[in-house]
Amino acid sequence: MPAADVYGIRSIIEAIAAHLPDDVTLVLYGDVRDSASTEKLIRDLSWLRPRGRLRYLALTNARDHFSTRDAMPVPAWDAEGRLVVTDARHWPGFEPDQPIATLLGARLVSHAWRFEGGNFLANHLGACLIVDSRDTRQLTDALFSDDYGCRSVTRLAKQGGVGHIDERARFVAAGTVLTDTDTYADAFTAQGFTVVRLPKAGGRYESYVNALVVNGTAFVPQFGRAEDEAALQVYETAGLEAVPVAARTLADKVHSAIHYLTMNYPPIGIRSRP
Repeated sequence: MPAADVYGIRSIIEAIAAHLPDDVTLVLYGDVRDSASTEKLIRDLSWLRPRGRLRYLALTNARDHFSTRDAMPVPAWDAEGRLVVTDARHWPGFEPDQPIATLLGARLVSHAWRFEGGNFLANHLGACLIVDSRDTRQLTDALFSDDYGCRSVTRLAKQGGVGHIDERARFVAAGTVLTDTDTYADAFTAQGFTVVRLPKAGGRYESYVNALVVNGTAFVPQFGRAEDEAALQVYETAGLEAVPVAARTLADKVHSAIHYLTMNYPPIGIRSRP
């Protein structure tokens, strides 16, 4: 996730770092900086993570880029069980795909189409969800199958926000989907999924769906709304430990929340020198 200290991001970093399982490595990214300032950043946050579980990744043109989920390559497993990361074309100037692939020791697969990772969700059985848009209509189901490991692709109409699936739906188990949208709930039920309803928050870009789930812990955005506590309870009822994370400024300024700000990868060793 970005290391920037704006829009409440530093408090979000601290909330996530303090509640991650001990065997999870948190990688912060930002501009290329001198070694002294990098060491100070890690030292200031090291009390939140076990030794060796906090890293800084210097990325070219990372300044003011917070779209971690959109820009980072999407993970999948190939037929031999090896990690593969898939790169779609993103905004010019911030293409961190090769450094991420190198960090993870993964093969990088690229295609020429524009596609943002916030508009992609999948369970471990290969059921994939996207919101239909001008960009996604150019991507065939075959491309999702070949490059993203999808066995099925469900395309849904835009329902508010910026138009990404991670604002409106998320898997919490292979057969269970959380959503705050009536039409999505109907579509998921028709496909045989168990649907759990989340409340909607008040702001245009506020979404309790836009949470980060890591190994049984859900980092749930909070907006200072009456629905905040109910959203936490939904995640708890789904069998997750719900950690509240203040995200109203992030939603107002960057138009998203915790899932957007982060990217998670499968349990795999990372290289000491990316």
